[in-house]
Amino acid sequence: MELRLGRQLQALAAELERSLSPALTAELQHLLRLSGSEAPTPGELRVEYASVLGWTSGLIVAMLSQLDAASTRRSAPRGLEAPPGG
Repeated sequence: MELRLGRQLQALAAELERSLSPALTAELQHLLRLSGSEAPTPGELRVEYASVLGWTSGLIVAMLSQLDAASTRRSAPRGLEAPPGG
């Protein structure tokens, strides 16, 4: 089980590193650093995997929020702003 989870975590990290900007890749690598050079325990792997999935989920939500805001600004009718004081 832990071997499979370790492989999944490595595959997820590799895919994210190929898809992210250098700044976000550095943040991801910081998140993935485990203390010590020994092999992580199954519990540590689960925590690390959950951390990466949570971080990725937050990143996706933030990107979708930015896209939604940009879309809303583009589709808002011009000239229908509220009058001053109104």
